Amino acid sequence: MNYIGLYFLVKIGLYFGHYIAFNWIFNLILALLAYFPIKSIVLKNIRSFSVWMLAIALAYHESYLPTIGRIYSRLDALRGFDLNYMFELLGRVFNPAIIMACVIIIFIYWIINKKLRISTFVFLGLLIVPAVTTFWPSLLERNSTTASQDTPATRAKDVVRVEPQTELLNFYTSERKRAIQFSVPGKTPAFDVVMIHVCSISWDDLDFVNEQNHPLLKKFDLVFRNFNTAASYSGPAAIRLLRGTCGQSPHDKLYQSADPLCYVFPNLEKLGYVAHGMINHDGLYDKYLDILEMHTGLKGKLVKYPDAPVALRSFVGSPIYDDFALLDKWWSSRLERNSAAEALYYQTITLHDGNIVPGQTSRLSLVTYKPRLLKFLAELDRFITLLENSGKPVVLMMVPEHGASLRGDQYQISGMREIPTPGITLGPAAIKLIGLNKTTSLPIVINEPVSFFGLYSLLGGMLAQSPFDPTSPTLASRVKSIEKTKLVSENEDVIMLRDETGRYMMKSSNGAWVTYR
Repeated sequence: MNYIGLYFLVKIGLYFGHYIAFNWIFNLILALLAYFPIKSIVLKNIRSFSVWMLAIALAYHESYLPTIGRIYSRLDALRGFDLNYMFELLGRVFNPAIIMACVIIIFIYWIINKKLRISTFVFLGLLIVPAVTTFWPSLLERNSTTASQDTPATRAKDVVRVEPQTELLNFYTSERKRAIQFSVPGKTPAFDVVMIHVCSISWDDLDFVNEQNHPLLKKFDLVFRNFNTAASYSGPAAIRLLRGTCGQSPHDKLYQSADPLCYVFPNLEKLGYVAHGMINHDGLYDKYLDILEMHTGLKGKLVKYPDAPVALRSFVGSPIYDDFALLDKWWSSRLERNSAAEALYYQTITLHDGNIVPGQTSRLSLVTYKPRLLKFLAELDRFITLLENSGKPVVLMMVPEHGASLRGDQYQISGMREIPTPGITLGPAAIKLIGLNKTTSLPIVINEPVSFFGLYSLLGGMLAQSPFDPTSPTLASRVKSIEKTKLVSENEDVIMLRDETGRYMMKSSNGAWVTYR
């Protein structure tokens, strides 16, 4: 038990550094069990084994790592990873600097343990934790530095804080009442709708690679600086987007059937649209294709172009097709059909972590992310030009699926997305009205908190009164009445909420709410 003291001291340090939670009662009981005097050698050995097993289990419970059940459910997906990608992920976990720091700490502890009674410092540290929590809680508070937004909520000084669990329940109660009914005067919609769903892009990612002001963003008419995807994985993100005409659902409701009013593309079809879905990969990983077929209203609507050129290989070795080539093929076939109006959902995983770029010197996805990003944005720009040259009016919506988590944080390594942090879920949504005569070249920037319901409130207004009609309200006036949505993001085990004061609160799998730093 010589190193059990190091275990407690390190955990106390991690707790005050905001890296883990800390159950004071359980740790105190474990410390008493570890240091209780026992003379029998046999009992000491049994105690030592038992204490360490409990210590490991407690440390895992207090961490923000996925639950064992969550890890077990993902084993099949992990087995398919490319070997080089697995080594890249291991390199992010076992950072040489961290390993060296651990070696130094253990060596220093080994020397000190011979000269001092470490148990005294352990119990002193354990007593400090509840004292600080009770009498100086401000020491455990600090502002979030990840993707903070200058919104009225974050500027408020006199807002009364509500318990996060109560705030969450109130949020979902109000969201259940929200729904949008698309309608269009006459029988023929006035424009096409093209929805580009981009995997692995967030404002934080763009900032990380210094592309937050990329020229393409200036070509859009509306840019959302505070758009929340509400999820950090592709399947839930697709369901949330394609059922976004209803209020935001809890994660555990996503894979259940929803009110017909919630399904975006079937409701567009009722207005006369010809609906299509398309992805730039095979859709087998994580059963993404099945999710689109079963839970989004796109069953039977997915089109494939297997002759499209392969641009990348995914982290499981499957082909990823060239974005412009696919979009160009679809648009060409759309023009040949010459139907009155069409709607397309297009999802791209070009920017996904672990993708392999042929001919690239480095295979590290953190190195290849920026070149892949620039290529994707250039191809999207080409597609926009293609649409403009066609002369057809199109509402083009670029919607982030989730971020790539390039930066990582103290809770999870780069590329890990188990915790839907604001750095992952706040992404660059944008809308461009192709064929609209604009009076200004600059986009309207929306800083208010918006999610899918807000996007569809705008689209619904455009369907009711076409923005391409000269007598139509201006975009600036439309934006003034946009539907806002409080930031609530969640995965299977973790919920993230931004409260009325702008503070980010996180509910982990152990059920406790903590402030996210």
